[in-house]
Amino acid sequence: MDDAGRRRFLDAYRRVVARPAVGRLAAAIVAVVSVALAVILRFELAGWLHNATYMPFFLAVIFSAWAGGLFGGLICVALSTFVCAYLLLPPAASMTLMISGDRASLALFCFTAVVICLVAEAMHLARGRVEVQAQALRVAQRELRVRDEQIELALEVGRIVTWDHNLDTGEVSHSASARALLGSAEITAGGAIELIHPDDRERTLAVVAHVLAGGEAHRVEIRALLPDGQVKWFSSRATLRVDSQTGQRHLTGLASDISDRKRAEFALGASEDRFRTMVETIPQLMWMARPDGDIYWFNQRWYDYTGSTFDQMKGGGWASAHDPAWLRSAQAAWEQTIAQGTPLETTFPLRSADGSYRLFLTKVVPLKDELGRVLQWFGTHTDVSELHALQEQLRTEDRRKDEFLATLAHELRNPLAPLVTGLDLLESMKDNVAGLHGVRKLMQRQLQRMSRLLDDLLDVSRVARGSLELRKKYVLLSDALTEAIETSQPVIEQGHHTLELVQGDQPIGLIADPHRLTQIFSNLLNNAARYTDSGGRIRVVVECTDTVGKVRVIDDGIGMAPETIPQLFKMFSQLAPAADRSRSGLGIGLSLVRRLVELHGGSVTAFSEGLGKGSEFVVELPLAEAKVSESVGSVRAA
Repeated sequence: MDDAGRRRFLDAYRRVVARPAVGRLAAAIVAVVSVALAVILRFELAGWLHNATYMPFFLAVIFSAWAGGLFGGLICVALSTFVCAYLLLPPAASMTLMISGDRASLALFCFTAVVICLVAEAMHLARGRVEVQAQALRVAQRELRVRDEQIELALEVGRIVTWDHNLDTGEVSHSASARALLGSAEITAGGAIELIHPDDRERTLAVVAHVLAGGEAHRVEIRALLPDGQVKWFSSRATLRVDSQTGQRHLTGLASDISDRKRAEFALGASEDRFRTMVETIPQLMWMARPDGDIYWFNQRWYDYTGSTFDQMKGGGWASAHDPAWLRSAQAAWEQTIAQGTPLETTFPLRSADGSYRLFLTKVVPLKDELGRVLQWFGTHTDVSELHALQEQLRTEDRRKDEFLATLAHELRNPLAPLVTGLDLLESMKDNVAGLHGVRKLMQRQLQRMSRLLDDLLDVSRVARGSLELRKKYVLLSDALTEAIETSQPVIEQGHHTLELVQGDQPIGLIADPHRLTQIFSNLLNNAARYTDSGGRIRVVVECTDTVGKVRVIDDGIGMAPETIPQLFKMFSQLAPAADRSRSGLGIGLSLVRRLVELHGGSVTAFSEGLGKGSEFVVELPLAEAKVSESVGSVRAA
């Protein structure tokens, strides 16, 4: 008997034997009543009992011992002995026993009665022990039922099925949770195999065979195909055991429903795939870092751009991708962001795989928990080099536009001043015919200058809108050059330049708009005259190949820096500083030249060996296939 059993027995013993005073008094009263009844019975049945003097008193002892326990039985023995010695044995009414046989019989009665009391007490104790054991058994059974119910509830809540397969008898037992999880109340060994998904059946049977062969049990994840067509995932584990009593082998195990976990894993995997697809397809370079700033992941674009590997980038190796001139400030900003747990947005260059640097917009944001603690950092780098260059270009264009407006005002004011003066002179020189003629010539030249300026502005607007119309016809290149030289002659003479025209005797025919050809070459001549110091030399050289006619306008003027040539034909581009109004123009002439040449199917290029070494502009135009005297139609700018 264990300690708990002994404690329960002692408690029962105290209740049955170690009675309180009230219980002992009741036992004594029972004993007295029993003895009195025995005396009455003895006298009433004296004729029947003859020599069985002690028989009623034995009955009294037995009853007292049964009803009052050892204490009541001993009281009854004492009273019975006294009554028998005093009343029933001679001499009557005396405690002196004269016959030795009576003394012996009385002693035997006392001994026997005491034995009866002891036996009754032993029976009392046995009954108490049985009652205690029965009570303990009932408690144990109740606890076992509660425990079984708790286990079944835990299995049901935990979505677990326990099972046992007796390999010798073929019997299969399982927990009640099988009904809810597997959709079946009774499952046989064959039925259990049928429940396994066909794709997992072979693998599961191999694991079972391994366990039956004495191998170590291990967990396997399988799918179950339920009768209603539903598929559930289970994590199952089985072990081989031998019943110590019967020697029969049992394959015992459990299977827990992990469908929710699997769905979460699949959802997480799909989410990770979507995330991986997103981060690998976005144009940004991306990375993730731990709360302390240790970067542990880069997307593939980072490796492609930097030409590096993770081993080269980990542990602060990412600093090698930064411009050394910017590295210290970038590290300081990153350390401050980590310390404060706040987002970061800045720009700095990153080195590409070919060693060049491009400007990136860097954004870093923290992912925090509900307490505001940083869990990890996400960083992106967006290439803004082209945007930065475009912004610079826009600022340059805006500056050029401002310079253009200033120059336009200057160009318009220059002819207006002589016109105002001419009007005053016309008023004061009414009688001076020769003087009036000269003033009119002056005013006419200034008006023509303003007209050409306005025409150029209108042409630029038409080209920009795609509404410039070419009236093409057969024209000789020499005629267009002659007219252009005549148009630019005043500007050339004003600069005291020498103009030389070099061309062959063979006429060169073009299909072109003669007015626009004159406009092209006069603009080039005006440009050469404007950017050549006084007394300079301008050469116009005409050449011809089988397919194109080529015109080279060469001057020995201020020349151009090589880096300025790509910007030369852009709108509002000016070679001279804006302050040098004597040289600067509107910045639209060369742009207009390029567009007009391209509308004719040709090209224009510029060359210069550097500042102070003159410039050369080469215009190439396609030759006419045959001389055509009439107009060949009109072409609108696209």
